[in-house]
Amino acid sequence: MKNLIDGPRIANGIRMHRSSHKGSFLIVEGDTDVSLYEHFVDKAYCQVHPGENKDNVISAIDILEKGGFKGVVAIVDADFWHLESYIASNKNLFMTDQHDIENMILLSPAFNKIISEYFEKRYKKTSKLILDKIAESCKPLGYLRWISSKDQDNLELNFKDLKFEVFIDDKSLSIDIKKMIKDVLLNSTKKLNADEQTLEKSVISKMNLSHDVWQVCCGKDLINILSIGIKNIYGKDKYKRKVDVVSLQGILRVAYEYSHFMLTKLYKSISDWEIENSAYKIWKQV
Repeated sequence: MKNLIDGPRIANGIRMHRSSHKGSFLIVEGDTDVSLYEHFVDKAYCQVHPGENKDNVISAIDILEKGGFKGVVAIVDADFWHLESYIASNKNLFMTDQHDIENMILLSPAFNKIISEYFEKRYKKTSKLILDKIAESCKPLGYLRWISSKDQDNLELNFKDLKFEVFIDDKSLSIDIKKMIKDVLLNSTKKLNADEQTLEKSVISKMNLSHDVWQVCCGKDLINILSIGIKNIYGKDKYKRKVDVVSLQGILRVAYEYSHFMLTKLYKSISDWEIENSAYKIWKQV
């Protein structure tokens, strides 16, 4: 079993590649991130490596920076860092503009491609309204994730394999907060000090805050709700009941073009890094 935090192994792997690659390195969280960012980097000058999770990436980039290793940057999902006004102390560590890369994709023109291909014609001019609806439905779950996170109450709730159909209404996409909390607790094995009512009060309290919903919601949760919407409300007949969440995640990533990414703060920040580290290139030229 892999260690939860294994930054030294990731850092050593990067060091070993230096003998055969004199250019730059980009460390990202997982294999799907590698697949995405490999389309954006100049492969002649930059190698993309998976860190396997966010903690590994942060640990590895810190080790490499402290060891004086040159030409390496890392990208992680911001998660709740923007809400917490977190500023990375490592100048080689960068975060997504929104909660995660999935949210960046959903807010890009890539989503209009999904609308055009998968949605019935009458919905094609309402992409902003649909995104707002999905995000509003997702917000309570996003706040529950934040409450559970290690920088908040550190509840260690398990959000994997949630049954979204249990708490998302397939006709309106509205969320039942009580059912959502119950499903998360049933999915979690760790004994909690908080009960369902306490968690519900905490979530509702957070809902009154004026946070950017795209910093609150997890992209994978949004895509789960979007999948329910395509299957039951928005989708063309030939796609209803056929678009699963994993496929939809892949379709969105394929639809996300370099020209979309070039409009982001993340792209600009690493472009500025390239100027300061002129011996190394990350992004491909257009």
